[in-house]
Amino acid sequence: MPPILFKVTRVLLAIILLIFGSNKMLHFLPMNIEAIPTAALDFTSSLKNTYALYLISILEILAAIAFLTNRYGALMALILMSISINAFLYHLFLLPQGLALSIVFLVFNIVILIGYKERYTELLKA
Repeated sequence: MPPILFKVTRVLLAIILLIFGSNKMLHFLPMNIEAIPTAALDFTSSLKNTYALYLISILEILAAIAFLTNRYGALMALILMSISINAFLYHLFLLPQGLALSIVFLVFNIVILIGYKERYTELLKA
């Protein structure tokens, strides 16, 4: 993979993660609650009630910092993969309006995992 593609993807994903990770706690992006299906609202409220949404938010912000500083990025990319798959499935089945951004999030995460692939060789040894 060209190093510039890896770096640009890392920075773009870090910006996305900073914006949406902070929005989960600070609520600065407008959201039309009436347009959101009941199942999506129920799922999101259950995440909020168990404080899992705040954990996801903190992990997204920490991943953004890791990608911007290029320290612990390989670890955060692995942790973030579960979040990006869940975001994709959430938007695929519950809230289709955000599907495009969740696909971008998933693809960027896969590109970053490929960029860090040499760091996973020891982990994946038989």
